Amino acid sequence: MNRKDEALQALGRSAILDSLSDYSPTVVSTLLVGLDIEGSDIDVICCYPTQARFVEDLRCCCQQHEDFHLSVATDRVVASFTVDGFCIELFATEQAIQKQAAYQHFQVMQRLVELGGNRFTESVKLLKRKGLKTEPAIAQLLNLSGDPFAAVADLQDCNDAKLTTLLENAKDV
Repeated sequence: MNRKDEALQALGRSAILDSLSDYSPTVVSTLLVGLDIEGSDIDVICCYPTQARFVEDLRCCCQQHEDFHLSVATDRVVASFTVDGFCIELFATEQAIQKQAAYQHFQVMQRLVELGGNRFTESVKLLKRKGLKTEPAIAQLLNLSGDPFAAVADLQDCNDAKLTTLLENAKDV
């Protein structure tokens, strides 16, 4: 069984997608697009209308998991826990799923992996193994300037031809 399938099974055993279904839980993990490396976590984002109720529901379904941590700020909730050796990290806010940066980055990553194939995937993984996060690795490969997180998010408006050109001109690692 590959790492992606193992991660999906761990996610299923955690039951958070079902337990938090009222909050549109969406998996936006590099594990799903093949940009993961050893130790990559499973990222899940949610949208809540009422933070207090979300926190109550989150605690109810997740606090029994190993290494459960919860951080509540005025505009977000971040939780993490471990299932079957996989760290599951959950981020929630009032912002609609499609407007969250993690969702937008995930959409861009999916397209880049589809268009760039194995060469792109392996180059990103190599840079990640050298200590870079995913977005800075992508920005470095594609010669994107400025803040790497914003630069990757900006790629969502590019058509496939523009992305293909960026990939063809990507730096070698």
